This record gives sequence, structure tokens and C-alpha cells, in this order.
Amino acid sequence: MSERMFIAIWADEVADRIHQLQERLRRAGGDVRWVSPDQLHLTLKFLGETTLLQSASVCRAMARVASRHEAFEVEVIGAGAFPDAERPRTLWAGVGGGGDQVTQLHLDLDDALADLHYPRESRFTPHVTVGRVRSQRNREGICEQLEKDVRFEVGTVGVEEICLVTSRLEPEGPIYEVIGRVPLGGE
Repeated sequence: MSERMFIAIWADEVADRIHQLQERLRRAGGDVRWVSPDQLHLTLKFLGETTLLQSASVCRAMARVASRHEAFEVEVIGAGAFPDAERPRTLWAGVGGGGDQVTQLHLDLDDALADLHYPRESRFTPHVTVGRVRSQRNREGICEQLEKDVRFEVGTVGVEEICLVTSRLEPEGPIYEVIGRVPLGGE
């Protein structure tokens, strides 16, 4: 049996401030499914359907990569949207300081997991997803609020581990469960 899985940095340290950002964006009146505060994370690598047997190999690869990276801090700042603020589908909080380390961690995981036949990702932008736009109702209001919050200060996340996470899609949104944790620095 397989499950949808991904590798992430958990971002619960900034949950309160992201909730404030969500409230600011919510007042813009868009049709958005908001990410629950206990589900906030920075995705490092999406794996897709993965069996439990494969997950053991993934965890070993994660441990090899993590042993080469020291703990660090990442600044979560600002608000934006994919594909862009004019056509928002995914609303996010961005990454400032520490973004280079997040990107290097992603690249190293991408290399290590390519050996396990997981496809490489062609682009990567570190971010914390805060909501998914369900329809373009009041798109203008969302765009205006994103412009106001482009430098919204969220806070800092201490990155001491990377997590293997399962994603179960439910009608009310995805449910994530951490099934493996690997400390940075090989501790």
C-alpha cells in the first residue's frame, strides 16, 4: 500500500503570526481554503505515492543529507501567491534569511532521491503555504491585500530536523502526519 508523501520543515513556531496573516487575507473576502495552524510547513521535496518499504530508503537518504547540514534559522516574511499575485491560486508566506540553506537542503535531497528514482524538480521556491484559492471570487481584494502584506513580518523558524510526512486528501483539505524525523548535523 502506498501513500502520498513529502519531506518538509515544520513551521509551527510561526503559527500564531501566520494566523494573523491569514486573518488579514481573509478580510479581503476571497474564496480560500486556509491551512490549519498545526499543518504549516516548508516543503523540501514532494515524493508522491510512496510505499512504506520505499519510505525506509527515503529516511536513509534523508539521514545522509541531514548529516551534512547544520541546524539553522529561517526567516518567514511577506505574503505572495503562485502563479503570481494577479492570478492567485496558492497563497504563501515567503522566506528571507536562511532561504539559501533551505534551497541547498532541497537540492541535496533532490540529488539523493534521484538515486531512488524520484524525479528531480525543475524549480523550487521556499515558502509556507497559508491557503489555496478555490475560485477567483474577489480576486482583486486578495491582490490588494497581498500588495499590502508583501513585507509582513512572520517570524523565525529554528530548523533542527527534516520530516517525512504523509498527506491524506480529505474533503475539508489535506491531513498531514509526520512519520519520520531526521535531525540535522547527524545527531
